[in-house]
Amino acid sequence: MNYFTSNDEVFGAENNPPIEKIYDLLYQLGIIANCTGFFYTTFSVWLAVREPERLTLVTKWLYLDVARHYGSSMDAVGKGISRVIAEVWDNHPEVLSNWAKYALTEKPKPAEFIAILASKITDDQSR
Repeated sequence: MNYFTSNDEVFGAENNPPIEKIYDLLYQLGIIANCTGFFYTTFSVWLAVREPERLTLVTKWLYLDVARHYGSSMDAVGKGISRVIAEVWDNHPEVLSNWAKYALTEKPKPAEFIAILASKITDDQSR
């Protein structure tokens, strides 16, 4: 099942970031689909690429739409994304720091993490 099909109607399919690219980024960071938060993170990054201003209100604007999309709660979305961040920080902080283009001295907050991945997707698409 493609969880992103219905959003083509909302955003227009022509400018949607390829979901496979987001999956690939997470795989490169050691996060696989059975990890709690994989799909929450993927959809959050997808939304942030589409509408970067969502990063200004992560909890109320981003998490809420992700929770609605998956029939979950904002709390579950936040915990799932935090779990992904913890896994990445424990296992691949150097890759994340490289993608951020600045030294990360501590585990990034969810908005920063999503912004780093969204920026990576945008940079890769423009090449």
